Amino acid sequence: MTDAPDIAAGNRSAATAAGMGETDRIVSAIVNLFEAGLPRDVHVAIMPDRVKDFDLGEHEAAALVHYRGSDYRAPETSDGIWQTRRVTIDVHLMVRGLTGRLGAPSLVDSSRITLQGKSVHGSTPFAVLRDGLVSENDGIWDYVISFAASLRAVAPLPQQRTYL
Repeated sequence: MTDAPDIAAGNRSAATAAGMGETDRIVSAIVNLFEAGLPRDVHVAIMPDRVKDFDLGEHEAAALVHYRGSDYRAPETSDGIWQTRRVTIDVHLMVRGLTGRLGAPSLVDSSRITLQGKSVHGSTPFAVLRDGLVSENDGIWDYVISFAASLRAVAPLPQQRTYL
């Protein structure tokens, strides 16, 4: 996967390549990393809208990637065009057991190795923030591992701005 042209150069299509916004592109890139980095029998997908309706089905485990949100630093220029954005990504690991190759501790470790230190779409390398148990429901354990990375948030150039 290649990055689109630099947004800083004024090319807004970089954030909307293939009809996707910048955040969607980041999430999709992370899904691709997890598909390549986790055992083949782990179902990898973007978090569904109604996670409590998610059914593991025949899978022993799943990794569901979720954009949690962003924090922004104060603008770095007086015109507010440049800011640093810290993106947080949660990966929910839905598992049937707590031990073995597809148990929660093993998949937490595999997930950390899959994303820690990797960059996507111009971000800094992802760092691990935390991991832990979210819940257990009918023998399905939901663990989450959270990651964060920074990237530039760039406003449209003055000739591209829309004023109300």
